[in-house]
Amino acid sequence: LYKAHPTKETAAGLAQLYLQMKNPDKFLVYAARVVAEFPIEQSYPVALQMAEVYIQRQNIPRAIELFSKVMETYGDKVPSNLKEWEWNRTRAAVYDVMARDAYAKKDCAKTVDFYGKVASYAPKTADAHYYIGMCKWKEKDQAGAIPYFAKAAVLGQNISPKAKDYLEQLWKAEHNNTLDGLDA
Repeated sequence: LYKAHPTKETAAGLAQLYLQMKNPDKFLVYAARVVAEFPIEQSYPVALQMAEVYIQRQNIPRAIELFSKVMETYGDKVPSNLKEWEWNRTRAAVYDVMARDAYAKKDCAKTVDFYGKVASYAPKTADAHYYIGMCKWKEKDQAGAIPYFAKAAVLGQNISPKAKDYLEQLWKAEHNNTLDGLDA
């Protein structure tokens, strides 16, 4: 049908069918056509789905390319068909991928920017606070790192014990080798 009558609507239908059939190769073929032919305001859900497939395939640069395109359009606004809490969850996940990539590339400025966005959309994400703290520490801003490690430590997630260890190290360095006042 698509070969006989290649329309963007048919491509959209085929992309969703292949996604449901768990055929990512065919999904990507038709999804790429959808993203190319529809404005991003209409195709952003497909772009996000494509990015997820690329993440599963460890093609982070391609996923980030799609995420960036969506965030350029909807970063500060909420799509009309979503509630703000739903979109915040999506934004936090998108910026988390971008932040992890920036941290892996040792780009602390971008890491802090992206994790700052994660923390604004999902404040209870310990990783966001932890990695901002790490970047502050790497940039020799020990006092600036302390509140971020503290937030990460109290959230009680997987990274929290590590954050607590770094928090204690920094606190001691700033307070005459004592933990007095740390609880406050």
